[in-house]
Amino acid sequence: MVGLVAMEELGQRSAGAPVWLTWVSLGLGILNALVLTVPMIIYARRKARLNFRLTKELSLRISPAGETMHAFASLSPIEGGVTVLDVDIEVSKSGDLQKQYPYRIHSLGFKQPRIMDPTIQWAFDTTSPYQNIAEYETVQRIWFCVSKAGQTTKLKKVIEDCFQEVQRIQWPTEDTEKDRKDELLEALKNKWVPEIWQFVEMEPGEWEVKATVHYRPFCGPWRRKQDETVASSLKFRVEEDFPNLMKEQLRNWLEQLVDAHLGLRKTDPLVPEYIPPEIEEVDSQKALARQHSKQ
Repeated sequence: MVGLVAMEELGQRSAGAPVWLTWVSLGLGILNALVLTVPMIIYARRKARLNFRLTKELSLRISPAGETMHAFASLSPIEGGVTVLDVDIEVSKSGDLQKQYPYRIHSLGFKQPRIMDPTIQWAFDTTSPYQNIAEYETVQRIWFCVSKAGQTTKLKKVIEDCFQEVQRIQWPTEDTEKDRKDELLEALKNKWVPEIWQFVEMEPGEWEVKATVHYRPFCGPWRRKQDETVASSLKFRVEEDFPNLMKEQLRNWLEQLVDAHLGLRKTDPLVPEYIPPEIEEVDSQKALARQHSKQ
């Protein structure tokens, strides 16, 4: 009974309240509803994106794996985490449709603190590009890429045959037989450097490397879940004296292989490496975004 009387008194007081107070109360109620529901709607419709680019660090190599490349990548998701599924890499020569070579990632590494080993800057820890990356986390990776061109298999076979010949040769070990060792080494270089070089695809000119990352973004419950791609490219120039530089490094590499075989070298032989003098970033992500917007 007392409760009913109190409600009647409250209704009488409300009936006598100013009109502006009623509208203010209504506005505050709507505002409160928006404050609570809008973030929920935004969260339900959010979709993560991956910022990705190849950095201006690139090196071309000839190694036992064939014709290889070290590429450096930076990946950073926003508006949610992502799962990197796969990476496609292609190297092409500008103006020559016949010279387009797909690469595959052989292994992935990360920058290693020099306090652990001053002689090793990078450490490779996996062979799969599959990786979960949290929101706003920046991951920097080095990709050890191997050419998938048909010549790569032949190049690997030639290098294997060269290694076997180094082991078969009866190398002189006495200091008095140094001239004989130099003679055998020079013959080895003259035989195998041309054999190796004939299967190298890279040549002087303007080139472009393009990497496409396939990833699965985090999506809110109101978003359609589907895999996405993002691309980044670099343009680089290979100098005219590239063949001479690499052939000279091949000769040095063979000499180091012989010294390692004889136990005269404690560290691994340095594979021939070429760092392009001019590397330019291509803003592929904006071009890809414009393409999607037109569609």
